Amino acid sequence: MPTSINITDLRNLVKEIMNEKSKKPLLESSYSQVINIVRGQKESIYQFGIMTAENPRGKPADATFNNKVNGQLEAELQKRGYGYSSIGGKFGGSKENSFLIRNIPYHEMVELGYRFKQEAVIFATKKKDDPFMTFIYVDTTTPSGIIGDKKEVVLSDENVQSREDFYSSVGMGDKEKKFLIPFFDDGYNTKRFTNAGRTVGDKS
Repeated sequence: MPTSINITDLRNLVKEIMNEKSKKPLLESSYSQVINIVRGQKESIYQFGIMTAENPRGKPADATFNNKVNGQLEAELQKRGYGYSSIGGKFGGSKENSFLIRNIPYHEMVELGYRFKQEAVIFATKKKDDPFMTFIYVDTTTPSGIIGDKKEVVLSDENVQSREDFYSSVGMGDKEKKFLIPFFDDGYNTKRFTNAGRTVGDKS
């Protein structure tokens, strides 16, 4: 005999399924997927942010603390329903685990950066019908945020792959591949062009 279910049980079941679904945003972590987002080649992603909760104010913290605060940030991203990619990198001699957060608004990136005591976050956006991202370095030591630099290039050539500091990356060990947004490097102007479908920088 089929078991009957009342409307309350049905609502609770739907709610449970939706809650479980919200805990699992789509994670894209391969290098090709991440770099396509960064280069603006994924039409559904018109803006994104990059940040970590590790090493507050740029001061190295122990692994236990970093895992805890990054877990808190990840839980917050899941609560807000944002898809994200887990990426790595090294900045000022400290390795960091970060999140590339898809289609998050600028004001939320600033808020999260300030809340998790980060010196800065990266925000990227592109205008309608513009294939290129504009990358913004945002100082988040104040609640309103301060734009420190803008760039319209992302680098991933052999010179970037050999860098030992100040880079972002996907993968680990021999499979690690790096990319770089050259903030505060005046050698890279805002000229943009494509080479074999890849966004590259024009260094003067």
